[in-house]
Amino acid sequence: DEADDELRLTYVALTRAQGQLLLWWAGSYNTPTAPLHRLLLHDDAEGVPPTSVPVPSDDDAISVFQRRAAGSDGGLQVEVVRGGGGGTYAAPVTGAGELRKAVFDRPLDTQWRRTSYTALTASVHEAATPLGSEPEVTGKDDESDAPADTASEAPRAASGPSLWDALPGGPSFGTLVHEVLERADPADEPALAELVAGRVARWSPELDPATLTAALAAAMAAPLGPLAGGLALRDVAKGNRLPELDFELPLTGGDDPAAVQVLLADLVPLWRRHVPTGLLAGYADALVRLSPAPLRGYLTGSIDAVLRIGTRHLVVDYKTNRLGVRGRPLTSWDYRPEALEQAMIDAHYPLQALLYGVALHRYLRWRQPSYDPREHLGGALYLFLRGMTGGDEAPGVFAWHPPAELVVETSDLLAGAR
Repeated sequence: DEADDELRLTYVALTRAQGQLLLWWAGSYNTPTAPLHRLLLHDDAEGVPPTSVPVPSDDDAISVFQRRAAGSDGGLQVEVVRGGGGGTYAAPVTGAGELRKAVFDRPLDTQWRRTSYTALTASVHEAATPLGSEPEVTGKDDESDAPADTASEAPRAASGPSLWDALPGGPSFGTLVHEVLERADPADEPALAELVAGRVARWSPELDPATLTAALAAAMAAPLGPLAGGLALRDVAKGNRLPELDFELPLTGGDDPAAVQVLLADLVPLWRRHVPTGLLAGYADALVRLSPAPLRGYLTGSIDAVLRIGTRHLVVDYKTNRLGVRGRPLTSWDYRPEALEQAMIDAHYPLQALLYGVALHRYLRWRQPSYDPREHLGGALYLFLRGMTGGDEAPGVFAWHPPAELVVETSDLLAGAR
């Protein structure tokens, strides 16, 4: 350190002199701060070293180093290493072994896989998942742009029009909207237009940014219903909103080998026991028709957002599905509670909500002090954005609070603990 008054030397160097290797070492040697070569070649230990010292010949350098070593009381040693005869390394000669092909003698666990909600319901969403590397950027492929006939003529006249009616659909549009909602601060409306323009340029250059900005602003201002305490997205402070919570949670045999076999069909009796009546009670009949895929390995996914409302944490998923009847303008009536429940069951979104609830349960169990599933798990909000035009009945918002026991027991089942 040049700021110190003294420099304690502990230095090792290897140089070449007259074709020989010269090793010198200085240790426990206190002296005023100065470059090393001036300290070693300067004879006056009490004086200030000169700013420069002529570089001596090899013989003179060895003599100086040896003189220094003789007066250092063992602090400096000089060793001259004579060059060896050299030679080339040769591996020891051994007898040639018998060549044999390698044999893979370990059993393969053919049911172990890295799966996701989308893969488990691929046949429903017409999105077969091939084996191989996963793309780094994927579009939203669990949302349909094919409207179902959920309309009824009588109430439609009283329902409000949807700002989203003129907006397109498809995976690219869904990804665009999700990226905006991931990055946007719902309370900062002026920044929303700039963010939308940037995402539109990437995903849908033909889209009118102003139309999408207005539609998103309306959705962010729409009340989310009793489960969220009547708040809108723009009312939830940034510190109480966690966007895009990615998870990679172990299933049976994910972290440790296990002989237990868990199938997707094993969720059916759990669902029937914990959701015998009421909202989504009929989903068990749809769940039983899914392929009984093995749940072994890892489950991966990404929760669009987690909202903290008081002590409760809510899973939020954004949907851009177009409901209603093709060829007719969208209205808030197309996103009434009955229509949303049917759309949820048809697309197997209740399964997604349950799996995301398990991911949140394991996350809070790890991070939340004094975690209590009954207190801290707040349920799921599926926000069908095309129907979120405001109003006391919160059209476009599907709110479901599954029993905490269903989430906990599903987590234990997936882990092979049941």
